[in-house]
Order: sequence, then structure tokens, then C-alpha cells
Amino acid sequence: MIQVLIRIGLTIINSILIGGLGTYGGTFGNSYRKYPIPLIIFLLTYLNTKSWISIGVLSTFVALSQGYGIPSITTESWADEGSTLGRFFYNLFKHNELYSNIATRTTIGLILCLGLIFIPIIQKNWLIYLVCSIAIMTIYGLLSWKNLGTFDLYGHQFLVADALSYFIIGVFICILIYIKTI
Repeated sequence: MIQVLIRIGLTIINSILIGGLGTYGGTFGNSYRKYPIPLIIFLLTYLNTKSWISIGVLSTFVALSQGYGIPSITTESWADEGSTLGRFFYNLFKHNELYSNIATRTTIGLILCLGLIFIPIIQKNWLIYLVCSIAIMTIYGLLSWKNLGTFDLYGHQFLVADALSYFIIGVFICILIYIKTI
């Protein structure tokens, strides 16, 4: 019972940390999430499994380094050509912003989950991996791009969508790391 409580506590603490880094990275540049989050995932995985195969989770860096903006030409001051991935889906879906956002962000979630595949390779928790991967891709695809407003913290504006998305994604990553089997 103590082990379960410890893992729940670690999940909450690490999800807040991942959520905070993801949120901070959304405001101050993705370097605050693309380097520390994979390192945290690696440390948690290694400490939980004692397997050097866990070094593979550092490849989540690829997902966290991707741009995911879609082209925006709504006003001159906000004109943005978008990321390569965003432009691809924007053109594929004939400039439909809704479908482009969902497809672009879901793809980023898929790339992140591919980096997490080293965890079930070590732990053999493939069903948990499948469930967590679907949840992570769903959060990226349906929540991360939404305009849910901002909140002020220490004089800086942060996106609510970033805070929620990265916190929830952190929860599912921790579940994947801490639950070996059902």
C-alpha cells in the first residue's frame, strides 16, 4: 500500500513538473521543454527499471522539438507560415484549420509515443502503453491547440491549454512508467 501511495505522489509531483516545463516552454521557447522533459522521462524510467535501454526515451526530444503551427493569415500582424508539419496538413485538408490542428498535434503525440516505446520494451506493459498512447495523442490532438485563455504567474502570461495538456500528458507518462502490469 505504501508503494502505491509513493507512486501516486511521484506521479503528481512529476506531472506538475512536466506540466510546468511544458507551459514555460510554450511562453519562453521550446528549449524549456524539449531538453528537460525527455531527461525527466529518462531518469524516472531508469530509476524505476534499472535498465539502460531507458536511454531510448531521450528520443522524445524529437517530438518536443517539432513545430506544430499551421499557417495563419488572419491579420497582417499575426501572419505565420506555420511549421512544415502544419503546412503539410493545412494543404492536405484544403486550408481547414480544425482538421489541420487536430492532425498536426495528433502526429506530434504519435511521435512522442514512439519515443516512449522503450518503456514497454523493458516492462512488457504493452496494454498500458497502448492506452496511455491513445490518451496522449488524444490530448495533443483535441486539447493542446485550443484557445482556453491565459493565466498570469509572476507577471507572465501562460496558456491554460499548455498547462492542462502537459500536466495530463505527464500523468499518462508516469502511469506508463510506474505500472508494470494490469
